[in-house]
Amino acid sequence: MATQRCWAEVWNGSTWYPCSRKGKNLEGGKWWCTQHTPSFVKAKTKTTYAALKQRLAARERAEEATARTQRQNERRLALYPQLVEALRKLVSQCESMGRASHTNAVIEAANAALAAANRAEKGDA
Repeated sequence: MATQRCWAEVWNGSTWYPCSRKGKNLEGGKWWCTQHTPSFVKAKTKTTYAALKQRLAARERAEEATARTQRQNERRLALYPQLVEALRKLVSQCESMGRASHTNAVIEAANAALAAANRAEKGDA
């Protein structure tokens, strides 16, 4: 049997030239080296595409997680002035009351602030 050359043409950046490898696989009536055998090229392209698709999906998931975190931070930031104002009122009320009488007001204000923060974390605010 005469030595067959690979049927593929290769681009070197400026011109096309025939592949210099020996043809080892007969496919479609033509001899191909292992690298250029059409069925191998198709399989490799398929696995490469699948890996690329997974990387892109992972990137999209990471970007969505970042966006969710950003939205949550923005909701918390929007609540900041309200929380500061509520604390100022609480301090003002506590200063005007006696020490024993301000305990219920502190608990109620803290519960209200926590409820608002919880709503903001869930996106209900």
